Amino acid sequence: MLEYCRSVIQQIVSVLHCLTDEEYVYSAHNHSSIGAHIRHIYDHFNALIAVVDTGVADYSQRSRGSQLECDRLYASAQFNQLPAALNHLMLTLADKPNFRLIPETQALLAGQPFIATNLHRELLFVTSHAIHHLALIKNQCQPDHAIHHIEYLGYAPSTIQSLKSCNVHTDLATNP
Repeated sequence: MLEYCRSVIQQIVSVLHCLTDEEYVYSAHNHSSIGAHIRHIYDHFNALIAVVDTGVADYSQRSRGSQLECDRLYASAQFNQLPAALNHLMLTLADKPNFRLIPETQALLAGQPFIATNLHRELLFVTSHAIHHLALIKNQCQPDHAIHHIEYLGYAPSTIQSLKSCNVHTDLATNP
């Protein structure tokens, strides 16, 4: 599971290296900027890492408008630190992998402010959520942009497995 997270984080770093500063902050037609998507992804990983200190995952804690959203190089530095933080999380929670999650739909769950969850489930969630946002980011870039050459960017593992089992050439995986 941790290797899966690391590979997606590496894709994010690759995306950040493909972009210009202008592309990173550009927002058109009421769409979020790529920087906003990257910040959102980071917020989710960070909420999970915070479990070490709080014992609770709360994905509603966001850092909207932060430096991460408008500074591509800063974002890259933060994502480069995530694998070490995730290793620490795994080691710290090795004996107690279960914790509580504050659902974003808490208002709808009267009388149940927390949901029981576990580390592997939440690692899977934040990584899958990141893949979803990477697909959105990829779609914001022109077809000839370098981002389209990052292999399997924005594809779920099941899709990648299916493409590989059908012997689909990797050009189709980078340029669907």
